[in-house]
This record gives sequence, C-alpha cells and structure tokens, in this order.
Amino acid sequence: MPRLLTALNQILENKSFLVGNNLSAADIAVASYLYYAKILVPVDYSQYSAINSYLNKMAVRAAFKNTLGKR
Repeated sequence: MPRLLTALNQILENKSFLVGNNLSAADIAVASYLYYAKILVPVDYSQYSAINSYLNKMAVRAAFKNTLGKR
C-alpha cells in the first residue's frame, strides 16, 4: 500500500483532482476508497500530505458530508 499511496500522493501534489481541473467520477471513487480504508483499517495518511489535503478538500463538499461523512 505505501507504494500505491506514494504514487497517488505524487499525482495529487501537482493537481487538485485526478483527471483534469474538475471533480470527476474518478475523484469520487478514489476519495471513497481512501475514506473507507481510514475507517475500516486504520490507515495513517499523515506522511502523504497531498492525500491528506485531497481528502480534507473532498470532506467539506456537501455530497460527501451527506453520504460518507455520516459514517
């Protein structure tokens, strides 16, 4: 998992979203998996600052709060 998180972190260091400049289905899927991993298997993203920032940015969205944020 560290290898995958390192690669994802590098991608997110230079971009706000995974594909282009706007939120996409890819962001919803990846953010959901990252969030659930944090709940189900205590994954620590502290060493992945871009992933932390990305999740925080996603977590403030109304749709996120209304679905995943309630878990």
